[in-house]
Amino acid sequence: MMEDLHKLQDDIKRMKKENSDLSQQVLSKKLQIISLTDGKYIKEKKIHDNIKQMKEENFDLSQQVKSIKEEITSLKNEKRQIEEKHQDDMRQIQSEAEQTKKKHQDDMRQIQSEAEQTKKKYEDVIGRMEPELLELDRQMESLRKLNDTDEKQQKYENIIGRMEAELLKLHRQIESFRKLNETDKQQQELNEGKSESYGKIQKVQLAWICNFEAQDDIAKALQNGESNIADLLDGTELNIQKGDFKQYMRTGTNTCEQLIQKKLKNKNNTDCFIWIISSYSTNENICYKNMEESISKLAILDNENFSEKMRNKPKILVFDLYEKPVTKSATTDSYQTIKIHRDWLIVIARNREDGSFIKTLKREITAKYNKLDFVSILECVKRSGVDMKILHRMPRKLFLGDVKLKLETELMSHYEINDDVRCCFFGSSEFNFLSSLRGVHNDQELVNEMSNKTCFKFKNYQLENAENTIKSFTDELKKTCGCHMFVFSSHGSSDGVITKNEETVQFRKLIEEINKRSTKHPVILLFDCCRTLQEQSTPGGKSGQVKPTPEDKMTADKPSQLYYAKRNGSIAKKRLKMKDLIIVHAAVKGYPSFMNKDNNASVFTEVMCDVIGTQLYTSDFVSMMECVNRRICESINERRQTCVEIESQLTKKLFLFVFIVNVLLEFTLVIEYIKHFDSCGI
Repeated sequence: MMEDLHKLQDDIKRMKKENSDLSQQVLSKKLQIISLTDGKYIKEKKIHDNIKQMKEENFDLSQQVKSIKEEITSLKNEKRQIEEKHQDDMRQIQSEAEQTKKKHQDDMRQIQSEAEQTKKKYEDVIGRMEPELLELDRQMESLRKLNDTDEKQQKYENIIGRMEAELLKLHRQIESFRKLNETDKQQQELNEGKSESYGKIQKVQLAWICNFEAQDDIAKALQNGESNIADLLDGTELNIQKGDFKQYMRTGTNTCEQLIQKKLKNKNNTDCFIWIISSYSTNENICYKNMEESISKLAILDNENFSEKMRNKPKILVFDLYEKPVTKSATTDSYQTIKIHRDWLIVIARNREDGSFIKTLKREITAKYNKLDFVSILECVKRSGVDMKILHRMPRKLFLGDVKLKLETELMSHYEINDDVRCCFFGSSEFNFLSSLRGVHNDQELVNEMSNKTCFKFKNYQLENAENTIKSFTDELKKTCGCHMFVFSSHGSSDGVITKNEETVQFRKLIEEINKRSTKHPVILLFDCCRTLQEQSTPGGKSGQVKPTPEDKMTADKPSQLYYAKRNGSIAKKRLKMKDLIIVHAAVKGYPSFMNKDNNASVFTEVMCDVIGTQLYTSDFVSMMECVNRRICESINERRQTCVEIESQLTKKLFLFVFIVNVLLEFTLVIEYIKHFDSCGI
């Protein structure tokens, strides 16, 4: 019984144990089921999240595609608009080209018509004068036969002498008019005129350097008052956009020279640069605080390091100068040598505190920019009373408006040349120690031949010494004439022309003598000599060094910084006040003038005589010198010769001939005088 009980208990224990194992298995299975259920949920959630993310990315891609499609549509519309604008621009350009062509044809027809009328007028004048000449010849023949008394004979001989001189002058003028009408080449060059200008100026960059402290009253007036530089060209049709005007206030960091050089090196897409420097100044320097900068350095800026786009384009530098207040002595900045080049125009003006120069310049540009060239506009500014001068190195005319085949002369004044043009040649071919200049004799013959051709009264002087030269020069200035022309050909230096005994006739001294003269007729100074320092050696040139070989060909040395720093031409108010004076240098400051090896004459003198001899009756003097400059600059054989420098203080156009009306008036008076003698029985 007990055994059964124990056995039963064992079975019960075994069954409990088995039941516990089954419970553990069931629990394990439940846990497995739960685990599998959770994993499936996680996987499903992850798949759902992935699907959601993919939907979002797909939506973003759809938005991007839509944006790209819209951008493509916008670009297509913009392209279509650009093409339409281009077509409109092309149509407008073609229309403007047709209008310009038609205007050019109309101008050519008008010029040809005027040329025919002028030719007919000359022929009529010559036709009317020939009978009068015959009558004068008959009167003179009658006078020659009247030799009753010594007193009568002397009177008649005096009258005959004066009349023969006038007849010779008149015959020469008539012959010049005939040659002018027969010269088709000259007439064609006058009519076409395209090679004498820079062409249409479409875009101008105007820059202003205010060399004052910001609080200065003049600086404020130039920024906001009537003398505002920014609107200088507002009265013109020039393309001056907002970004084309640059204003620079000096801070003492950079010099004006460095600022201009830096800006001109940029690749600017412009047809013309105009720089204006407003500043206090001494007689040689512009001033900023206690610093000074040499005007001479700025006046010889070149194109050597500028951008290719600015080569052969006009560059204008205007000095708007004011009297410097009395301050402590200033120090001049360091100097660096700069080579000279063509296409520059420098304007130096002494302004007043009211800014009258800028106002006058603005007024004249607005009124005449589309009618006159820029140099003619500056002559009008000078005539209005502004103390100024220009240094002109441009080989062509610059028009701020439409290029003109002919100038509107009703807007210009001209000097009344009512008497002879006296042409005096000062030269020396032999020197005590310096090398001989055989070509100077040829220069003298060229000037003499030109004078005979143009009816100038010629006289030759030898450059023996400085004292005699100044005396002869002063004596000539006292003589009555319509215009004085002085031609100097010799060795030269930075200060002046060198005489046979190696003395220097200073440029400054000649100008002082001109300023003392009592007469006010125009004076022309032509210097064909080197302008280097005497210690500079320039073989082949006309500088004042010892025994160079005239046949050697080489480029001139760079000019000395001492010359530019201390030998600058005066810009004092007294000097800028002068009028009716024009000075032409064959060489730019610091450079030599050369002989032409082919015929051993001076390069400048030969070209100058040829131009004056052929264009006297068609061009004013400044235009003739522009032509001389152009021919020398563009000559392949004379690249070593610098461009011509024209220093002008003219206020009117200078034509170097006596107007035919004045000649006829003189002869009418002579005829009436003879008739009076006949009626009195003398």
